[in-house]
Amino acid sequence: MGEHSKFKYFLFSLLALVILAIGVAWLLKQGPESFAVMANVRSVENGQILADAVYILSTTEKPEENKTLKSVKIFISPKTKIIRSGFVIPASAYTHGIAGRGEAFYPEKLPRQNSEATPEDMKHDSEDTGGISITAKSEKNIYGKTEFTANEIIYNVPIYE
Repeated sequence: MGEHSKFKYFLFSLLALVILAIGVAWLLKQGPESFAVMANVRSVENGQILADAVYILSTTEKPEENKTLKSVKIFISPKTKIIRSGFVIPASAYTHGIAGRGEAFYPEKLPRQNSEATPEDMKHDSEDTGGISITAKSEKNIYGKTEFTANEIIYNVPIYE
């Protein structure tokens, strides 16, 4: 093997090792992804929401990583879309004893009345109902972050007939 061939072999081996190292580093860096949280709001003040949240994972490879509530600060920008999703609770749910009999009650199956809202609306609804739940979405991966800016917030409030 000539001097030129040894040099080519060395360069080829070096290039292969660099590509392999980059591939391994990329795989190790890949962690869970989340572009949204579900949260219970603690307060709405000065363009931000303090809440206890769980990340909505893009994959369910490691669901055990998503069982603990995390304290998060969600910033509301002028571009953040806020949707008030009122679910109508029929009077019959209470007058006919569903609540008293301990039967299952599924708010997600109830009719919805959606409307655009402001941070002030969200604050008042939270105070009036004793707390609200939200889904806050982001365009960036927010997994593990304790602060992020939401591009959309949907909050749920009961509407009694």
